Amino acid sequence: MRFRIFSYLIASALAALALMQGHAIAAPQILGLVALAQPITLKCEDGVCKAEFSTVCLQEHRKSPVPGTAYKASGLSSLTLAVAGKQIDVTRLATIKSVRNFSAVSISLPERMVAMHGAMASLKVAAMSSLIPVAKPGDADPHSAAEILRYTGPLRSVAKRVFHDESSNIAALADLNRVINIMPDRLGDDAKGFEKVWRTVSAGKSAQRLSAAVVQSCRHEFKRGMLTTMRSCIVYKHDELASDTTKKVWKALKPGG
Repeated sequence: MRFRIFSYLIASALAALALMQGHAIAAPQILGLVALAQPITLKCEDGVCKAEFSTVCLQEHRKSPVPGTAYKASGLSSLTLAVAGKQIDVTRLATIKSVRNFSAVSISLPERMVAMHGAMASLKVAAMSSLIPVAKPGDADPHSAAEILRYTGPLRSVAKRVFHDESSNIAALADLNRVINIMPDRLGDDAKGFEKVWRTVSAGKSAQRLSAAVVQSCRHEFKRGMLTTMRSCIVYKHDELASDTTKKVWKALKPGG
């Protein structure tokens, strides 16, 4: 498992390096945000409040985004900040960047803006929310207005149906995403720290079967000494699920799919 995770991270880095070569770089993929039944709590640090959100790719024919690629929400998207009992539309105010290829993005807001409304804040993603890469001068193959409309409208509806059909995968993605957001992003986590986080994520409900199986797999690998951190395993498994769902979206988007 450790080798697989290490290979995955190396492959992601090499893909990012390859895409950065040269100046004539085509625009990357339009992404679909995975809608959440419950909002994700934002972490505020160094003037920024942010969290990570699960995504899938809507365009098989385009390149995956490199880490840090800037995105913006499509016209049908809705990002709502929940703070101090208020619901605030921040769809056009959020800063969005890719984190790991097409599997996850970070969404952030200025801490001073969040603090105006209250201390604790969370962000909710609505159904049909999509992300469009911010256009860059010199793009060899930029997104046309028609392409954006097609993939964030009619074809995004197809992806939404896939999400419904793949409810087990989507529920597991949500659970794993919550773990990723709560656990520290460093090499100091341990099994006890993870179990505390997992109890928080699964509190008040029966752990979703697929996510529970993923967690048990990571526990097993950690006990065998094959993992550096539990978080790295959860990240790897999350991205595997996102990739699996993406492939089903691609199939559904093809003629006869």
